Amino acid sequence: MKKALLICAVVITLLAAVSGTIAYFTDTVEGYGQAASGELSILQHEYDVYDAANPAACTPYTQGQMIYPGVSVNKVVTVENIGKNVAYVRTFIAVPTAGEGKSLAELSVNEAENNGWVWSDAPIPGQSIDGVLYDIYVATYTTPLNPGKTTTPSLMGYTVSPKVSQDGTEYVWRDGSTLIPLGTSESFNILVATEASQAIVFENANEAMLETFGKDHHPWQTVVFAATQDELDTAIANAASDYNTRIGLYKGTYTLPETLPNGIRIFAMDTDVEITNATLSGYDIEIDGVVFPNALFFTGHGSFQEVTFIAGYTTNPTTGEILFDHCIDKTAPETTENQP
Repeated sequence: MKKALLICAVVITLLAAVSGTIAYFTDTVEGYGQAASGELSILQHEYDVYDAANPAACTPYTQGQMIYPGVSVNKVVTVENIGKNVAYVRTFIAVPTAGEGKSLAELSVNEAENNGWVWSDAPIPGQSIDGVLYDIYVATYTTPLNPGKTTTPSLMGYTVSPKVSQDGTEYVWRDGSTLIPLGTSESFNILVATEASQAIVFENANEAMLETFGKDHHPWQTVVFAATQDELDTAIANAASDYNTRIGLYKGTYTLPETLPNGIRIFAMDTDVEITNATLSGYDIEIDGVVFPNALFFTGHGSFQEVTFIAGYTTNPTTGEILFDHCIDKTAPETTENQP
């Protein structure tokens, strides 16, 4: 059974929110001895301004905008089926928490009638993701998503709690005179992930997700996080035996092997994540939210999403298309973005 997964992060640093679409999908069969039954590929989109009747007027989510506790921020999330099969999709939103009832942000969800999304009655509480506790909210799109179609929005925005502040060294939750550390220093993240299952063999979305992903599942259970080159090297070495390895990179400068393991997904968890490679190759790879300071030549098959190319790029698609979604080429006019 093929499945797809997208991840994005809102990085909140010193009350400045920076979000990259950390979006990735799988369009190949995982494991051995399974027969391929077609492609399943999805993209997750984020917008400041959203107009379903006029997609050209949709403005991608603004990177680096300032936010303040108690102020609402537009962040509209949709999912597009760019594969060849009908899919069921569901979106997870993980919000840091200082304990029960102490979430960093209040979410604004799509309340339009018959919008297709059904939210869980309560979040999955207190899940540890890279040492930080999160409450995870889940929205399931109950309508089968046909190829070429995009869902209505699920998330419409968020408001950082007025009780969140910094004490000079780390983020805290102010509960009266009590300061509760949120387990972070420079930054923490609101994580958004979307995963998909083929719809044709299942009666409904809940059955599809249960059979495909199992019970008590959330997308960050198998993500490996790296904050140093050594940690990244170890994660990539281990990826040779795990087709769908997902690696989140914190702020820093990294170098990847020129040939990546097949199926690897690498995404930024912070601002200022640089990849220094001038050449890169791989099959079914995804690079999301990072910056390439050098001119890049990529050979193979995969996708680049919300990637900034300071010195441009060239490609040689050898085993399928190479997808660019909301990428920026600094050698082109500033208003030009590469679209799928």
